[in-house]
Amino acid sequence: MATVPAPRAYCGRFDQSPILVLKGQVRYVTARTLRLFIDDLLARQPGDTLIIDLRELESIDSTGMGLLAHLGRTTLQHGRRAVIVCGVKDVMTCLRSAAFDTLFIIVERWPFPEEASVSEVPLDEGDLLPDIMGRLMLDAHRDLASLSEANRQAFAGVISALECDLPDASR
Repeated sequence: MATVPAPRAYCGRFDQSPILVLKGQVRYVTARTLRLFIDDLLARQPGDTLIIDLRELESIDSTGMGLLAHLGRTTLQHGRRAVIVCGVKDVMTCLRSAAFDTLFIIVERWPFPEEASVSEVPLDEGDLLPDIMGRLMLDAHRDLASLSEANRQAFAGVISALECDLPDASR
């Protein structure tokens, strides 16, 4: 059985903007660490235009997409639209079909003459209690479902199942 390589995350600044780089395969197992990192990044840079570089992202699951939706919604609440840079056709198809263009400015190529300087952010895939993982997955899917009616319908079953499995999960 093949093992799935752990995703890699990097953070830095480009000009006056914070940048988040995700590489590899973003899956639910890193949701806790990635969510904590995203929340910290948003708290430190609430008014800046965030650049999310997905040029080397191989795949992203619905939990990972929900985390990005959370990031997009939060930056939009601060009066800015984050920028996603992604030329990976399969990932772009997923993002556009999930209405990410309502939250983000999406471009296929790096829009600057030079690359950003970034540092790796450790993503711990350690064991999580089922309730914590379930809550993270539920919140991520709720964020993803909030983007469009099609998403709401597509993820209603997942959200309902997670709500049934988690104590005090309904809002």
